[in-house]
Amino acid sequence: MSFGLPFHRLTAIAASTAIAISCATAPPAAPGPDLPLPRMSVPLSGPLRLLVLGDTGKGTADQHRVLEAARATCTAAGGCHLGLLLGDNLYPNGLDDEDDPRFASLVEVPYGSLGFPFLAVLGNHDYGAPVPLTFCGGLGLEERRAQAQIARSHRSVVQIPDRVWRVRVGDVELIGLDTQSLFFHDTPALAGALGLRDDARQQDELLRRWNAEPRPRFRIALGHHPFRSAGPHGDAGSFEGIPLAGLLFSGAAIRQFLEERVIGHFDLYLAGHDHGMQDAGDARGTALFVSGGGAEHKPHPARNPVPFAAESLGFLLIDVEGTSARVRIYGVPDDGAAVARVIHERVVAH
Repeated sequence: MSFGLPFHRLTAIAASTAIAISCATAPPAAPGPDLPLPRMSVPLSGPLRLLVLGDTGKGTADQHRVLEAARATCTAAGGCHLGLLLGDNLYPNGLDDEDDPRFASLVEVPYGSLGFPFLAVLGNHDYGAPVPLTFCGGLGLEERRAQAQIARSHRSVVQIPDRVWRVRVGDVELIGLDTQSLFFHDTPALAGALGLRDDARQQDELLRRWNAEPRPRFRIALGHHPFRSAGPHGDAGSFEGIPLAGLLFSGAAIRQFLEERVIGHFDLYLAGHDHGMQDAGDARGTALFVSGGGAEHKPHPARNPVPFAAESLGFLLIDVEGTSARVRIYGVPDDGAAVARVIHERVVAH
């Protein structure tokens, strides 16, 4: 089973992106014959500005309002350079196949219209479920739907380089994770039947290797499932209020992976899954944020106290410069206006 980009292609993607940053007037070198990344127009000085949205792909009026509020916010800030989608890009059941037109209508057309490229990771709804369980796409059972979305994205300004990917933007390293491949790892027989056991092992090995390399000035990991959350899904290891490690749906394997390979190794971990906006504090020097308000918000039962949580539509704007990042949480009100305001912010320093 193919998993992750071959190392030479990952290295080439990182190199080409760095060229686009450091020499914006010259065309970047192509990262390979089959996956050129969209060019990023980034100034030679000042911060790298990231727009971060999660749980977007519903095709609703709220998704459109958040999009338009993000467009206005980026314009007012002097422009955004790169967008990040945190999974559940396509509700309710991922793509039927690579030619499914919903990728264009729910992902490519809306976010491509912002005028800068996007990188994305996969969520449970992107994996979907096979017939006759398609009404339960949130189970995240069908690997072929995830692969179809990846393949389709390679022809888009919104790209998922692979299930696990690494991109270097100047001094900023971005690593996209496939947390859904870990979701059933608590029950090895089921993970094996779904074809995910080797995926989890190889993802772990990639992160172990990358963490051992010389550290860039700022590191950001993004995945779909949060490490800590005050929302209805809750923390990894006790998702849905299920506290027993190793029990199906608890996310114990996700928690173990994040504790070993992400927490303490990255400056920021960004996730969605819970539909709202959160600053979930820090864990061993890694700042945790949840941006799941891209198309919907839900009540937050506050299973865990976090520094900030809002039952709100919204997005993050992150300015990374040197060894620090200014993270702003923007809320979009429910009154029908496509506007956003800062509802929380803090500076994360390496």
